[in-house]
Amino acid sequence: MFRNIVISLLICHGLHGQSDTLYINQEVTIVDQAIQKENVGSNDVSWTSDEIDIKDKQSLAQLLQGSENIFIKNYGPGSLSTTSLRGGTAAHTSILWNGLPIQNPMVGQLDISLLNLSSIQNITLQRGGHSSTWGSGAIAGVIQLDNQKVNSKNIEFESTTSIGSYGLKYISNSIIYSKDKFQSRTTYSNQSANNDYSYSRGGIMDTLNHARINIHTVNQDVYLSIAENKELSMNYWGTFSDREIPPTSQQSSSQAIQIDKSHRLALKYKQNFKLGILRAKIAYFNELIDYKDLAIQLNSVTKFNTYVIDLNYETSINKNQQFMLGLSNLLYDVDAGNNYESSVQENRTAAILSWKVKYLKIRGNISLREEIVDGQWTTPVPSFGIEYLFTNDFSLKSKITRFYRLPSLNDKYWQPGGNENLKAEQGWSYEAGIEYRKLKPNSSLTASLTGFSRKLNNWILWSPGNIGFNWSARNLNQVWSRGVESRIQYHKSFNKVKIHLSTGFDYVRSSSEESITIPKIEKGQQLWYTPTKKAFVKVKTQINKLSIAYLHRYTSETIGLNKSLDEYHLGQFDASYKSTLNNINIQYFITFQNLWNTEYRIIEFRPMPGRNIQLGITINFKK
Repeated sequence: MFRNIVISLLICHGLHGQSDTLYINQEVTIVDQAIQKENVGSNDVSWTSDEIDIKDKQSLAQLLQGSENIFIKNYGPGSLSTTSLRGGTAAHTSILWNGLPIQNPMVGQLDISLLNLSSIQNITLQRGGHSSTWGSGAIAGVIQLDNQKVNSKNIEFESTTSIGSYGLKYISNSIIYSKDKFQSRTTYSNQSANNDYSYSRGGIMDTLNHARINIHTVNQDVYLSIAENKELSMNYWGTFSDREIPPTSQQSSSQAIQIDKSHRLALKYKQNFKLGILRAKIAYFNELIDYKDLAIQLNSVTKFNTYVIDLNYETSINKNQQFMLGLSNLLYDVDAGNNYESSVQENRTAAILSWKVKYLKIRGNISLREEIVDGQWTTPVPSFGIEYLFTNDFSLKSKITRFYRLPSLNDKYWQPGGNENLKAEQGWSYEAGIEYRKLKPNSSLTASLTGFSRKLNNWILWSPGNIGFNWSARNLNQVWSRGVESRIQYHKSFNKVKIHLSTGFDYVRSSSEESITIPKIEKGQQLWYTPTKKAFVKVKTQINKLSIAYLHRYTSETIGLNKSLDEYHLGQFDASYKSTLNNINIQYFITFQNLWNTEYRIIEFRPMPGRNIQLGITINFKK
């Protein structure tokens, strides 16, 4: 039945959203908070541009490491960084830019150290499964990066300059021009570093070499109000990086380098009608990865283009019910050189139905997604979320969702080892939690406790065959991820003093439910690079124009491919001071990372830096 509805929707509209509100009349109000962003039944964490520390805008990896209890698989400063949420891999977290997926289709994940946040106005982290609304890969969580028109008049200029340990240099300049119904924002940033820090190699001190990075980012955002009920916007995000790949602690030298280039362009149109909101998006992404290693005479160049068309329509049945329907089409075009037998295309068309309801103290959400991949129907993906406010301060939340992840193009076509007969990873996830929220005029207290369970079938893993040593992609077994997440936040303000305290603890077990011979994985064994325990405490105090903060993070022991990695504690101290001169706002800042000079590894044989410092200044001018 649903597939008949999908066919009908092919002439209708798609599903994704931005933030604004449409008032139809006194009885019916459409709030443009799309169901993907509502996330009924589980918890969100969000940041606005003003809430993000200046240093954390250098990359998404830096923000997440310093702001949330998220495990970042980091090979070193400026090097490859990926997320691990709720015991999932990087391919199980979907990263969206203005509602559009930007993962590398060849590997199904994204290097978040290359995502500069200088032009991003809103960032949202949604934990748990969201495949019914965001599609393949949205298994462990979703990270949304959104550009939005800013509240600025005439001309505004902002410049940040900072320096730090190991040759770190960072600059970011942006200019905003606003007039009547038009706004333009241009941003350029550059981050470079030598990363020549000392580390212990078998008890002998050594210096990391061949670890230089140079990352350039350009953003251009244009917003135009065509009429009172029509808006048009254009967003461009370009990145160019040149990074040396340092040797491991088992190697004496390295000659490997990697160049990444990406151009992302999106056009968005929105029109308010009497009974709903129509949005249309069209996007084109062009990306290149050039990897060279002169030591082994390797030169691998891969290129891929992404074409996206996305339509959406949202309407209110009454003041307590909203209905959304949508259609999106995603086309990948990949040229992997000699790594594939030939160039490859993959076409995905998806239709989504979603219904949100509010009745007395209950909020509910039901979503359903159907996708066609290269002409083949996939299994329908539903989700059910509910929240119950049983007192003014306490609420219960629960969510059940089906999820899936399609094999990446490398999984299917890489030579040698690709397997075109792979099945999609799929399964069900469940979560439930309780939240306490007490708001007073000068203080607030929020506490939450969430439990989750996710069983993933058809786990895709590259492993050697039974005969010989040729590695290939295989569907091996079932992985069970389960755990508990707790959070407490407290805010207090009096006179010119503000105090913020936040703490959290996560316990995650993510294990194979079957034994595997090659690679050797015992039944019930924790997955590689997946800590069972993570905790953090952050204290921040603002006294007039001075702000100081301390963050302490704990990560438990993890299992590596060859040996276990020890647990570690990391401390970080931040201070900033703001001053004003006429129309000029100035902020000075300083950060000490790894304050206690801890020696630790996140990835085997990849040493991390000891105590390091970064200081800088931001100047903002408005006319």
